[in-house]
Amino acid sequence: MAVRIVSPLETIEKLAQTNNDIIAQLNTNNDMTPQLNTNHYSMAQSNENSRSTMNLVTYHITHSNGALFVQEQNTHKYYNQFLNDWRGKIDIQEISDVFNDKINYSCTNYQDLQRLNKDMLIAVRKYELFGGSDSAQRELSKFQENFVKIQAALRQLSELITTGGSGHLTSIREQLDKINKQLKLLWNQHGNIVFNQENRRR
Repeated sequence: MAVRIVSPLETIEKLAQTNNDIIAQLNTNNDMTPQLNTNHYSMAQSNENSRSTMNLVTYHITHSNGALFVQEQNTHKYYNQFLNDWRGKIDIQEISDVFNDKINYSCTNYQDLQRLNKDMLIAVRKYELFGGSDSAQRELSKFQENFVKIQAALRQLSELITTGGSGHLTSIREQLDKINKQLKLLWNQHGNIVFNQENRRR
């Protein structure tokens, strides 16, 4: 029995569909409906009182007497507010605009993830016109990498919403303990070290 070889286009379509499933789950859970206007996706939000909230954990690192300490703080945030506010730099490859699709490959927020997953799939399907040419395969390979990166970002978002980013306090403390030991060693070697508090907006 001959083994059927899955084409690059089929692989990409499967990735895009999985991404769509994750997006649909995020939007359903968070009372968010993606709406496409002429330039970008916007989020249709339900009445604020009906929106679900999530527990978001942040880790605040401070220093005192030459040592670093961490505290875990919990805040409540609306799901859709969290997704709208989320920012991340996803390294999406820009691909030659053979079909004049004018895709914006900038990807820094949740709306960009949705937009690119849709727009790139439309462009990918046009490559069937080139058959199995080497140039087409190279471009499809770039598209596939982009869809994989989008999926990784969506899964991280989904996990963050589920866990709130909790569960890292012990690991952070262990790493800070190692840093504190190095700082103590520096202090013992060079007694004229002073730790200054810098007020910087990040």
